[in-house]
Amino acid sequence: LVKKFPSDTSYQLKYIETLFYLSSYKDILRFAKKKKRVQKTVEFWLSLGRTYFELNEHEKSIEVLKKYLRVSKNNRAEANYWIGKNQIELEDFDEAKIYLRRALRDRTAQPWVKTNTRNLLQGLKGKSAIYHARLKLGYGYDNNILRDNSNINDQVTTIDLSQDYYLIKKRKTQLGIGLDLSYQGYNVNYAYQTFSIGLRTDYSQVLTDKISNGLSVSLGKILTNYKSDQNYLFSSYYMTYNLAKSIDLQPSVTYFANLNHRPLQPVSL
Repeated sequence: LVKKFPSDTSYQLKYIETLFYLSSYKDILRFAKKKKRVQKTVEFWLSLGRTYFELNEHEKSIEVLKKYLRVSKNNRAEANYWIGKNQIELEDFDEAKIYLRRALRDRTAQPWVKTNTRNLLQGLKGKSAIYHARLKLGYGYDNNILRDNSNINDQVTTIDLSQDYYLIKKRKTQLGIGLDLSYQGYNVNYAYQTFSIGLRTDYSQVLTDKISNGLSVSLGKILTNYKSDQNYLFSSYYMTYNLAKSIDLQPSVTYFANLNHRPLQPVSL
C-alpha cells in the first residue's frame, strides 16, 4: 500500500509503526528520510520520539516529544510516558516523576500506558538524583602481591564503596563530590592488606548525543600493614563515544602522584 499510494501519509505512518514493533528502528529513520511529507505530520513526531529512545538518543527523543506536546492534543499521555522513560535513562529522576505523573493523571491514557507508568513510578521510589552510591565486589588472582621482584601469588578479594553527592545535576552538565573506600586482602597471605580512602571531585559535560567528556580528581590516603602509608593525588580526563546502545568507547589520560615520593608521578594514556 505504501508503494501503491506513495502520497498517502496514513499508510506511511502505519508502515513506520510496524517497523517500530519489529524493532527496525534504523529502518524507520531511513524510510522517513525519503518521505518529506510524512516528516511534517504531527503523528510522526511521536513515532520519531519513541524511535530515538530505542536508539539511545535520549536528548533527541525528549526534544521531538516536547515538540509534539506543544502542538498535539492526542496521545499526550504516551508522549509524557516516553519523556519520563528518557529522563530515567538520563538519571534525572525528579524530572522523570513529573512527566510520568502527567501521563498517569491523563484520563485519555491507554491502559498499557497507565500500567507501565505505575510500574516505573514504583521503581523510582527511593531513588535520588542528588545522591548515588555504588558497591563493587571482586575476587581474582594476583601474581605479584608486593609489586616488586618478590614472586608471591595469591587469590585476592576486593571491596569498593563509593558515595556521590551532586552539586550540579543538569541534563548536559554534572558536578559532584564523592567519598571512595576500598579494601584489598588475600586468602593465604592475609597479612598483606590494603585499605584506601579518598575524596573525589567529578565534572562531566555532554557535548553531543554521542560524545561527552569529563574530569575526575581524587586526593586520598593508602593504608597498609606491610608498607609505609602513602598519600596520593589521582586525576583523569576522558572522552566517551557512544558506539551503540550498550557499547561505549572511552579513551582517557590519567595522572598519579605519590605525595610521599615526589619523583613517582606516572602519566598513562
